[in-house]
Amino acid sequence: MEPDQQSTTVETTTKGQIRVRYNRLTNSQQREDEFVFESSASEWLAECLAKAADDDLPDTEAILPPDHFRIFLGGGHRYDDVNVNVTNLRDPASLYGRPYVLSGMDRDVARNLANQIRAIQR
Repeated sequence: MEPDQQSTTVETTTKGQIRVRYNRLTNSQQREDEFVFESSASEWLAECLAKAADDDLPDTEAILPPDHFRIFLGGGHRYDDVNVNVTNLRDPASLYGRPYVLSGMDRDVARNLANQIRAIQR
C-alpha cells in the first residue's frame, strides 16, 4: 500500500475568516476537506497544532465563539502512524456556520499547517 499524499493550503475569506483546504490522496482516491475558523483563533489553533504534531498535547477543547474546537491524536495502533485530528463545531448562525473536520493529518502536515496559519496572520 502506498503512503498517503497530503497537503494543505490556507487563505483568508473576503469576510476575514481563515479557510484551510486539506487534500489527501489515499489508494488513488482524492479527498478534499474544507475547514473554516475566525482569524482571532489563529494563534491558539496554530500553537495547538504544533504541539499536537510533537505529541505534546492532550485532547484539547476550546470555545472561541463562534468556533468550538477539539484537537486530538489518533492512530498509533499496531501499524498505524499517530495522526492529528481537529474538529470545529462552528455556530450555525455565524458566517460559514457548520461543522468542520480535518482528520488523519500526518504530524508533519499538521506542523506545516500551523506554520501556514501563522504566516497568513503576518
